[in-house]
Amino acid sequence: MSVNEARIVMTRYFLVLFFIFLSFSFSNHAQNPLAQCEKGVEHIKKCLNLTHFSSFDSISESRKQCSITREKRTDSMDGGLKHQRESMDVFNMNCDEIRKEIDRSSLENKRENKTSRVLCRLGFNFACPEMKCPAHAAIPAPDKNDPCIEYLRYDDCNACEYYRCKEKTYKCGESGYLLGYVGKYCHRFSTITTYKTSPKAQDWLKKTRECLIREFEVSTNESMSCERVHQIGTDSHANCYVDSGFCELNVKDWFDIVHTIDRGDIPFQQLFTTGNSCLSRWIGL
Repeated sequence: MSVNEARIVMTRYFLVLFFIFLSFSFSNHAQNPLAQCEKGVEHIKKCLNLTHFSSFDSISESRKQCSITREKRTDSMDGGLKHQRESMDVFNMNCDEIRKEIDRSSLENKRENKTSRVLCRLGFNFACPEMKCPAHAAIPAPDKNDPCIEYLRYDDCNACEYYRCKEKTYKCGESGYLLGYVGKYCHRFSTITTYKTSPKAQDWLKKTRECLIREFEVSTNESMSCERVHQIGTDSHANCYVDSGFCELNVKDWFDIVHTIDRGDIPFQQLFTTGNSCLSRWIGL
């Protein structure tokens, strides 16, 4: 064999090895659980129309969320594999299937719905099972004749009872602003989201909860209609969010906060106002 022929053989040999290496690398990336998770989270957000409410770098946000989910998963190997299989089942669903499963889970026990379990683990807090607010052992509940503002003696989920107290006056119903929106999310943020966020975000949640209650207390009176109560209540949200420090939170906290809200239940005006206020603070306007 001549020198040139040997060179050709060696070149072909190295090319074969190179392409085998490339194939292995792409296959390994495709099977990488973190990469699959990132792709799955982006797919879910698009299916649920949540991309409008994500941070400026949604891929980075998904990567952080998937990394944190893996770090927190301390169950046995069998449990981890079960979670991974459940996640892949959901990631492989089309958008119609995901939306139907989410809608179905709202009428059933979320603990028994595979899609809800996966979404909850990934930080989509609206899919998590509702948690009961434990009674405060050290602080007695307000008397039935006390004003509703007395519920601010609590700095936890018990403060959310303020809205149920106010409902006795306004009688707007389970789907009204007091029980169906601000009261519901007060409870969810205080029993689910707060345990998934940073200490800074937990402080933001407490300040925002108190701000919304105080703003509602001074801005409403017993003669107002349910429509007027709803308008005044929602108008106060953006200012309370920003004044309590929303603009200073990190991307992971934003993800957890925004994805606590039910699909299709985020008022665009609130988010737009909050975004403009944050932008103004960042550039010093």
